[in-house]
Amino acid sequence: MERGEFLIRRRQAYVQTFDTVPGKKVMADLKRFCKATSSSYVPGDRDAVLINEGRREVFNRIAGFLNISPAEIWELTEIENEDGG
Repeated sequence: MERGEFLIRRRQAYVQTFDTVPGKKVMADLKRFCKATSSSYVPGDRDAVLINEGRREVFNRIAGFLNISPAEIWELTEIENEDGG
C-alpha cells in the first residue's frame, strides 16, 4: 500500500472515531485534559512540563488528522517523495 493511501485510511479511521457526537465530546474532554489551549508550564516541575507536552502532542495528532484533507495528504506525500523521504 502506498504511503498516501495508508495515511488517507488512517485519517478516515480518525474521522469515523472522532467526527461524531460522542467523539466530539471526547475531543472536548481531551482538549482540556491535554492542555491544548493553555500553558503546559509548571514552575519548578520539569517532569510535569514533559508530561503535559506529551499530552498536548497526542491531542495535536488527533486534531491534525481531523483537520487535514485527503488532497493535502497526497500533496505532502508527493513532497516527501521528491525529497527522498
